Amino acid sequence: MKKNVLFLTIALFAMFFASCDNNNEEEITLLEYSLKATPTSLTFAPKDAEAQVITVESENVTWSAMKEDVTADWLSIESSDNQVTVKVADNTETVERSSRIMIMPTNSESNVDEVYITVTQGAGEPLKPEPIQLKNVGAITYYTPNYLFNTNDNDEFLIELYTEETDVELSFVEFGKTGYWSGSFTSGNHLLLHLFNEHSDDFFNPCIKSGTYTACSDLSQLAPMNFVTSVRVMGNSWPDGSYIENRTINKNGITETEFIEIVDGKIDLTYDGTSNYEIHIELILQDGTEVVYEYAGELKLSNLGKAPYVTDLTENLTVGKDVFGQALLADCYPFTNPEITQWDIQFIDKNMEALPDGTIGGFGHHVGLTLYSTTSDGTDKLPAQEYVLFQPETALQENEPYTAMAGSYDPWIGKGGCYWELVSEDGEKFAPMTTGKITVKHLENDRYSFVIQAVDDNGHEITIEHEGELIKMIPQL
Repeated sequence: MKKNVLFLTIALFAMFFASCDNNNEEEITLLEYSLKATPTSLTFAPKDAEAQVITVESENVTWSAMKEDVTADWLSIESSDNQVTVKVADNTETVERSSRIMIMPTNSESNVDEVYITVTQGAGEPLKPEPIQLKNVGAITYYTPNYLFNTNDNDEFLIELYTEETDVELSFVEFGKTGYWSGSFTSGNHLLLHLFNEHSDDFFNPCIKSGTYTACSDLSQLAPMNFVTSVRVMGNSWPDGSYIENRTINKNGITETEFIEIVDGKIDLTYDGTSNYEIHIELILQDGTEVVYEYAGELKLSNLGKAPYVTDLTENLTVGKDVFGQALLADCYPFTNPEITQWDIQFIDKNMEALPDGTIGGFGHHVGLTLYSTTSDGTDKLPAQEYVLFQPETALQENEPYTAMAGSYDPWIGKGGCYWELVSEDGEKFAPMTTGKITVKHLENDRYSFVIQAVDDNGHEITIEHEGELIKMIPQL
């Protein structure tokens, strides 16, 4: 009996240990499954966005990556090892777009959910319209500070450009030392831009500075590197500032003009230092339309406003007494004050002559003098005195006796006062006498001696001498 009990005990122990071994084998075969991805969202710039990477972590799970929306052409993915590389195309739409990437388990026994990554791309800028090429005919008109607008002492520039199909002729309207280019055309497209720079003292050689010019519609806030949009301040039927002008010929052969106002935009300008410019122009019109213009070439330079000087002299001037043939008394009359007499005198070169209509013909040196003396006794004899040059502060200022009117040039009236000019086939050179004196002496046989010692408006000394009769000039009308 005891023996049987012993065998039974041994059998029970064997069964127990066998049961323990089976349990251990089952624990080893119980696997854990997991699938996750980081980051869970990606954000891309609308243009030139760099690729981004999703990292996938999995345990006992095989997986594949795919786009949730297969029609999202702008989104592309590529899987490698435990990574998914995501790329996007440029967004040319003006709205944000998004889609999702799915990381899908591919072994069915894993029983884990797919993972989603959201991809967002920012809104793109609207496509720029094709640039309109402007033809190689253009002009700058330079204005000294405050010529057209109160621009806080900025210099003003008008740029006039024309499209390729516009048949335009440029002509220069002269105002002495100043003037401007004017374009004449019957049909086509004309763009006028009004830009502002810091003031430069180089009136005769201005240039538009390189850089980006931004739009400004408030004239009181205009600053360097602005261009003024279309504004209406002068009561014209056309806009002031910058605008587009379209001209067409109707069926009756009459030119019709349409002005298109500019409300915003920017101008990128590059100057090479030799009158050549490259200009990229982006404008927003009153109806919201955007137009783009491009120009590369020369801009013909002109300027308006008050020049710092009008003289053509570049050095001191001396004209000897053997140069002039005659001294002409063009007029002699009491001035606004009857006690003061005004004498208008001209010296003309030996190669020049007084014409019957009162003008001067021929080429050579020519001097104009305006002198004031006390009213004479009717002998028409110019008093021998020193006549001091002066510039009246106002047009109504009374002239003192024995003074001489300082020289001047007005684009509308012309030359006045005391001045020198040299007339040639190539044109005229002019110099006003602004300070100094004119000494008049009486010689024998009703002859005079004139000695002019003056300075022009740019500091050049002018010395002129003449001896001879003072011949009364009587025009034949």
